[in-house]
Amino acid sequence: MLKTLLLSFSFFIFFGQTAKGQELSLYIVPSPVEINWESPSKLMRTSLVNQFANSPGPVDYPLGHIYVGLHCSESGVDILTGMTRDHRNSAFSKTFREGYGMGILFADIEGRLQNTEEVRTSVDALMEAEAMSFLSFEVSEEVFERLVYYYENYRESGFCSIYNGLNRPREGLGAGCAKFAISFLKVAEIDFSPWRSEWIEFVKVPERLIGGMGINNRHVSILRLLLSANWAKEGEKYVPFEVYEPWNIHQWVLAQHEKPDGKIGIIEKSGNPGVIMDFTNSDPPQTPVFILEAD
Repeated sequence: MLKTLLLSFSFFIFFGQTAKGQELSLYIVPSPVEINWESPSKLMRTSLVNQFANSPGPVDYPLGHIYVGLHCSESGVDILTGMTRDHRNSAFSKTFREGYGMGILFADIEGRLQNTEEVRTSVDALMEAEAMSFLSFEVSEEVFERLVYYYENYRESGFCSIYNGLNRPREGLGAGCAKFAISFLKVAEIDFSPWRSEWIEFVKVPERLIGGMGINNRHVSILRLLLSANWAKEGEKYVPFEVYEPWNIHQWVLAQHEKPDGKIGIIEKSGNPGVIMDFTNSDPPQTPVFILEAD
């Protein structure tokens, strides 16, 4: 009981106030084992392994997950959210029964935004299990208000009904949990380019492995994926795909703790490693919050 009270108190302190008032945080839940993006075969095999592996914490995210937090002690704003599938089995059905193959990477899946209480319960449990990491960015009041506006309008517009899709959330064209989380950094115009290459995975998906979605009525079986040793070869038609991999970001946070360079703040909460960076004096954002085509 005492442990629970202490954890809840530290959770309130961590998620309810920051030194300078306004904070954007990303909470990283890595997959149980590393997902291998070297080939379609290795991607499929490691994804399947994760489906049956024991999760590092009590919350089950076989492919990893990223939550978003917006916290301001002065105004009392305390938002926790994340993008997720509305029906857990929908992606499974498309992949295993409907022959989407690697088309699942681009497919529209029914989605929803997780609410604050749902995320708080999950992160509380993950923190207690020491099964997550986090990145915190201190921002100006102007940027914080812009981020709250983005969150509220993303939710109210119904953009959150598309999980995955083209993974362009600011255009209303879908987002997985990672692209949704990273979009907050882009809306805030936080320059994460120095670390982007360490966070991201990029592959050229050959058209021959993209099924479903009405593309030439192509049906791509799981067996075909398991036997596919290469992404698109030179001269082969392909569709580019990139993902901010939770495993990679988690490992990046761990690396900052192992070899701190003095430029990035190192913090820890309840045994969970994190980093903190101050962007309160950055130039105000110049780009639109949403990037929508004119009618």
